[in-house]
Amino acid sequence: MAFNAEQRKISTILSGDWQYTIPRYQRKYVWEEKQWRELLDDLKYCLENENISSVQDWTHFLGSFVFEKNQKDNKLVVIDGQQRLTTIIIMLCAICVLFNEAGEQDRFNGVTKYILGTDDLGKPYSRVGNADLSNFQLLVDEATSYNSLQSKSSLFSGTYLVSTPKDNLNIKQCFNFFYTQFSEMIDSAEQRIIELSRIKDKILALDVIEILATNQQESYNIFEILNARGVDLQQHELIKNYILKYVQPRSDIDRAKIQWDKLEDLLFVDKRPVITTFFNHYVTHRYEKPTKDNSEFRIIKAKCSKNEMSELLEDLIQKAKIYRWFYLPGECNNAVIRQALQFFKDNNHRQFRPIFLSVISALNQEKSDITMAEKFFLFLQNFYFAYGVICGGKSNALDDTVTDYAKKIETEDAKAGIIDFIKKLRTYYPPYSQFLTAFKLVGYSQKVKSYKTPAKKHDVQYILRALENYWQAKNNELSVQTFTIEHIGCDNGEESHCRIGNLLPLAAGVNNSIGDDLFVDKISQYKKSNFVSVKKFVERYGSKTEWTEQDIDARATHMAELAYNIIWSILGIFSEVD
Repeated sequence: MAFNAEQRKISTILSGDWQYTIPRYQRKYVWEEKQWRELLDDLKYCLENENISSVQDWTHFLGSFVFEKNQKDNKLVVIDGQQRLTTIIIMLCAICVLFNEAGEQDRFNGVTKYILGTDDLGKPYSRVGNADLSNFQLLVDEATSYNSLQSKSSLFSGTYLVSTPKDNLNIKQCFNFFYTQFSEMIDSAEQRIIELSRIKDKILALDVIEILATNQQESYNIFEILNARGVDLQQHELIKNYILKYVQPRSDIDRAKIQWDKLEDLLFVDKRPVITTFFNHYVTHRYEKPTKDNSEFRIIKAKCSKNEMSELLEDLIQKAKIYRWFYLPGECNNAVIRQALQFFKDNNHRQFRPIFLSVISALNQEKSDITMAEKFFLFLQNFYFAYGVICGGKSNALDDTVTDYAKKIETEDAKAGIIDFIKKLRTYYPPYSQFLTAFKLVGYSQKVKSYKTPAKKHDVQYILRALENYWQAKNNELSVQTFTIEHIGCDNGEESHCRIGNLLPLAAGVNNSIGDDLFVDKISQYKKSNFVSVKKFVERYGSKTEWTEQDIDARATHMAELAYNIIWSILGIFSEVD
């Protein structure tokens, strides 16, 4: 490799005519208070343990910086170290503002020379340039303008604040953190200037190893070596670098950058990024399941040819559009698929996502048809209700099956892969006797600790809602949403009274009026309900004068028969398998 490595001070790095630019493949500014505080603690240690007469005695090693020399101008591309370099500039901006507020123009000017350089025409430029971070550029501009500020608050007020992207917001938070911390480190007004100067000097005295690469290819290689074997970068950041490294033609690099930004936007859902889980499921559905020793990045690097980067990026975009549905089922315009997506979201189940990606992708590419896709999703929902929700089947037992068939559906014969997957799942389906035993134990109570959980309540509500929709002949989506859980036999702490056979859906007003009435009195109130399942209950049990444990068990058995054989039945969905 053609590069030079030398030990330097930050003051040397931020001197001369060089401008440091952040390349497209670098991640955004992601440092947060944990990293800021670690750096601040190191800085404090140096300040507390130095000989005042020799400021340079104690310094902190900041690590290695890797730069690529641009042969056309005086710019150095930051390959590794942009998080630290950006943070250093923000720290110096905080010092500038504090000197400004103290009226110390000479000292202010002394700091700005490390933040700004001057070109041949006398025009200032930021020594660290990052066009993607609007708040960073605003901060540099404002902090280095003497007497433009009344206080630091004007830096991020009004139109100056661009708060939508998290990386821009981090810039604001980073500045506020160091401004506040540096202010608190000053013991007295009399020592303010001296102590600020000491902090500034200690920042500039930070030691680094500067590694200077002489060409772009070596820059990418150094970046990969430094990060692929550690934990600093997340998998999608390494993948991003790899794609932009090899995308062809090189004239498409700007388009590729725009596409990657689109990918990140698609995978920012409900105010949080889901790109990490996306790549895990993407690699699983297309190649193989990642492991600790064989990461997403390593798999893509091994399986995807370097001349396929443009195609890979396009496929990532298409799969990201599908992946959003797992978090926002309402974006799917097919009722059957939407219902299944909502079911798995409500049950916080992610295992089937790789095969979902493959099936929907096959549908979009016309390798499958909508009828088969709908049958697949209905089957999977009904299967998991019995296997996972009711019988508590272990998800890890299906891992290899999901991975194998997701890949087959994605890369081979989609229709044959779907049918074979269904056949395989049938071998895991619980028999009715097992289902019945488990179903009778489903329940919810405010009085019994083991039944008083959100998950228990969710399962009961889901079952009662589905039964009501069945009786209303609404067989697509679960349209009945709002009701309370009524305990027919009072919720008195007895376990039998917690269970599904003792539970009914009721409107809140009706439920509140009933309270702990006797069974015969409750029947008269139940007759007022508009729920069909309650009317059916009254028809079946309304002539009884009391409600017994035998009745609870018998009703639970009847509900289980409906659930297993009709509502959530897997029989008849795929005639090709039956």
